[in-house]
Amino acid sequence: MITHLAPMTRILVILFLSTSYFNSIAQVNLQNGLVACYAFSGNAYDGSGNNYNGTVNGAVLTQDRFGNANSAYQFNGSNSFISIPSAPIVANRNFTVSAWAYLPVAPSFNSSETVFSVGNTSDPYHHGITLTNNYGGAAFTGWTMGGFNESGATAITTNFLPSINTWYHLVLTRDDSGEIMYINGVNSGTGTNGGSPPYYYQNSAAVALIGLRASDIQPFNGVIDDITIYNRALTPPEVLSLFQNGLGCSVAVPITPPPAANNVSLCGKGSVKLTATGGTLYRWYDALTGGNLLYQGNPFITPELQTTTSYFVANVVTGVESARVKIVVTIFPNPVLTCTFPSYGLTQDSLSFSTSVNSGSSPFSYSFDFGDDTKLAASPIGQTGVGVLHAYSKDGNFIAQATVTDINGCQASCSQNITIQIEPLPVVNDASLCEKGSVKLTATGGTLYRWYDALTGGNLLYQGNPFITPELQTTTSYFVANVVTGIESARVKVVVTIFPNPVLTCTFPSYGLTQDSLSFSTSVNSGFPPFGYTFDFGDGTKLITNQVDQTSVGVLHGYIQDGDFTAHLTVTDINGCQASCTQNIPIRIEIFIPNVITADNDNLNRIFTVFTVNSRKKYIIYNGKQLFTMTILNRWGREIFTTTSPTQGWDGSDVDSGTYYYSIKLGSYNYRGWVSVIR
Repeated sequence: MITHLAPMTRILVILFLSTSYFNSIAQVNLQNGLVACYAFSGNAYDGSGNNYNGTVNGAVLTQDRFGNANSAYQFNGSNSFISIPSAPIVANRNFTVSAWAYLPVAPSFNSSETVFSVGNTSDPYHHGITLTNNYGGAAFTGWTMGGFNESGATAITTNFLPSINTWYHLVLTRDDSGEIMYINGVNSGTGTNGGSPPYYYQNSAAVALIGLRASDIQPFNGVIDDITIYNRALTPPEVLSLFQNGLGCSVAVPITPPPAANNVSLCGKGSVKLTATGGTLYRWYDALTGGNLLYQGNPFITPELQTTTSYFVANVVTGVESARVKIVVTIFPNPVLTCTFPSYGLTQDSLSFSTSVNSGSSPFSYSFDFGDDTKLAASPIGQTGVGVLHAYSKDGNFIAQATVTDINGCQASCSQNITIQIEPLPVVNDASLCEKGSVKLTATGGTLYRWYDALTGGNLLYQGNPFITPELQTTTSYFVANVVTGIESARVKVVVTIFPNPVLTCTFPSYGLTQDSLSFSTSVNSGFPPFGYTFDFGDGTKLITNQVDQTSVGVLHGYIQDGDFTAHLTVTDINGCQASCTQNIPIRIEIFIPNVITADNDNLNRIFTVFTVNSRKKYIIYNGKQLFTMTILNRWGREIFTTTSPTQGWDGSDVDSGTYYYSIKLGSYNYRGWVSVIR
């Protein structure tokens, strides 16, 4: 249950309570149940005498509500907070938290800011004092107090935003009977909690934070002062006394100022020297509270570090230790640099020097030292690679070095020995060979050449020009140097590439008749496309197919004369490597001479001549190259027609129906017989 009081009601309550407090003022004991008290007078020490000192993280001292300098803490609404020990809070079911807060601005819509919070870091279940603006599913607005209990949540809110640039006294009391929100000493709302303990109760992992919610969200933007924590629920007169009279602690707080120390960074790995100032005796720890004492003295030399590590230093005055100051030793990785530098060059050559950064933090600065008293520097840029050109004016051996520096000051470098000569390099062309064999390599640009089997070192294979390689079956590299006055130039690489010949599968006919349409096909099983195909049918006829990507080709060819022919196919791949196949093909002629023609202009049986018959029994007028002569005689033996053209033939149009005789000479064959002319 949540109760809200209207402004007028609050005035009446104040008047009523003020009268009753005169009778109960003797009951006010602000030392009873006091757990911690933070006046923020120059530090975050606990003035209760329980030594529950706070640790400041990013908050800065400022003036309090009375104008006293360095007597309150300013929180930036982003990453500033003060952590205090949670053990005395989570040990109790009942508590009171009192705080003063100043608001320069209101929180943005749908957001919340935290003045005080105690709870778990891994979930939202906390208790605390917050300022909200239409926040959460219940749209809380204004000062909101309460939190999560084991039986449910308790939320008390004013339902209106407070005025800015104003100090407010905020108190939350809790016991098993319920929870009460006080603003400026006035009961401003109550809530029930079912008599169950807080959700964080007796949870050693809980944290207590000022200016930030326990789950590391909802940072406060403003000033906080005079935090007081009790292990019981204060009475209304006690709350009013806190509002009117200030803190409930009277123990003098020894002010031991914390030391000053700077964060440091390191590239790669190593040890660093940490130095503190502002005191005389220093203690170095590995934790913000508790932890291990690593060293007492100044400076502190860390062990070798490979990852970012935090240390904590406290100042000690008359045995009282200050709050610890955090020092971060950040380990930045060194950049990883890849350099591509020449190993050889000639004087006045424009040589290329390039670098590539594979890790590190941009932007980068690049510097080049070419080893000949010439240097070049590039200002910080975002590029991860830089290339420059440099020409050496004299010959000799130089050490070129490039250094890259990233934004963190971490560096990497690489170097290369470079031989600069006056002698020109030889010129030689790569060569190729199909299957295997020897090649002749010829160099130009010099007079004396040495041929090696390695770019440096290796074996001298030959001195002279040209160099005849041994028989090669695999791709092989050679290296040739020019020699002038006994000084050898850098070696030039020449590659003899051995390409495999294609492998063919050919399907050729083994026999045929003249006029047959014979099929010739091939399939290339290896080699490098595109391929060129050349068919030579052995009868003076060739068919050439230019470079194509096809690995299978089929063609048709008909022989017009009989005889024994040798068909040959050659395939050439893109590297000029070849494979071929050959087939002997006997071609036979089958002659047909008709014995009747009809001279009636019906285009049937109208020409008498010599026909060839193919394997499909198709009759075709002979058009071969054999010598042809045909003579027609009448029955008295008189010549009536003669021709040397088989395609012309004799149509019998100039004679009467009857029987006539023929004499045909075809190559070395002579044919005689009769033919009937029918009209």
